[in-house]
Amino acid sequence: MILGIKNYLASNKPKQIFFDFGLIFFAGTLPLWTNINTIALWVFIAGSLAYVTWSDRKNNFNKNKIAIAAFTMLYLLYVFSLIYTDNISFGLRKVEKTLTLFLIPMLVLTHNREDFKLKFIYAALGGGLFSAMTICWGAVFYSIATNATPWVQLKYFFQWIYSSWNLVKPLDGHPSYIAVLLVIFIFALLQAKSFARFRKGRVKVILILLPLLVFLIQTSSRVALVALVILIFLYTLKRLTRKNIILFGTAIILISALSYQFDFMSNKFDKILNSRGKITFERYERWTNIMKGFGDEDALLFGIGAGDVNEIYETAYLKGRNFKAIKENYNAHNQFVETLVGLGLLGLFSFIALFVLFAYKTRLEGMALPFFVVFLLFAFFESILERSQGVFMFAFLFSVLYLIFQKDRRIES
Repeated sequence: MILGIKNYLASNKPKQIFFDFGLIFFAGTLPLWTNINTIALWVFIAGSLAYVTWSDRKNNFNKNKIAIAAFTMLYLLYVFSLIYTDNISFGLRKVEKTLTLFLIPMLVLTHNREDFKLKFIYAALGGGLFSAMTICWGAVFYSIATNATPWVQLKYFFQWIYSSWNLVKPLDGHPSYIAVLLVIFIFALLQAKSFARFRKGRVKVILILLPLLVFLIQTSSRVALVALVILIFLYTLKRLTRKNIILFGTAIILISALSYQFDFMSNKFDKILNSRGKITFERYERWTNIMKGFGDEDALLFGIGAGDVNEIYETAYLKGRNFKAIKENYNAHNQFVETLVGLGLLGLFSFIALFVLFAYKTRLEGMALPFFVVFLLFAFFESILERSQGVFMFAFLFSVLYLIFQKDRRIES
């Protein structure tokens, strides 16, 4: 490894090394603290500006102008909404938070596709995920070991006290965001051509995938787990062999067993439907109330303004007697609803257009499919653009995978 680094440093120019470092630094810190990831983003931006000449950037801009225009349109709607927003300070925070929705695609999509090597990006992401797991599990086992009766405390490893938000507390993050990255990385290991050699070592594959799967379930992210099952099914369906069917069945059994073992995850699934088949999913009622409140505002085309959405939410939560949502200042937990309320039909159309464009241009081949499935589901159950981490993840992975897997520009990856 040391020899490989020396050879790399000797055979590449400083601006190449600077760009690659910024890229790996940014991808590797996506699962970690937002402050560090933000610093890494600016290093990546500086490396990108130093690496690509303006003439090359102009040429690449023309090749990817539709995607850049779609991202720019969505961001400009956040800026435009300040005109009719009453809560300007909150609206400005939204504009600041979503700035990278414009910056990242503008930078990435004006590169040559050869500048981004998926193997290095996913290896960096994997390193960040294992670092996050080490930090979180380290805190868990420290809590267990320092308890007066550690042998008794150990049994709580599979319960709520060490799951979900409590699990990722050392990172000051959101469990579902880390879980989504875990699913993306798991399928990079299972599907990406650049990891074909890695998959030949079955014992090594199992030893790496098992802790990833355990941590994923321990985050108690339903959307990530559903996305994982859907992707396993699609992967099996695409390669319908007896061996893959057996592997699919084994994976489902393993996931079900682990989900049952972590009681907080199993309890969360129990809250979706009752015994009579009625939807008891708390967010469903919340979305219904929000949409009723938004319908009374007569702001269908442009929305009520990104800074004023909380007023609609508070009214909806009061009607639904969801006092916890009011106390915790919950967003809609649905990016489609969030975008419609804040930016209207124009915003919703721009957001949906990104998914349609991505699917059309990439044909969902290679690692484009896991991204599409995961983030489409994620957007239905989380307001992904309401957190800087969500904007970083969405804009970066979309742009890199769009650049590489376009139908007319695809390369082996």
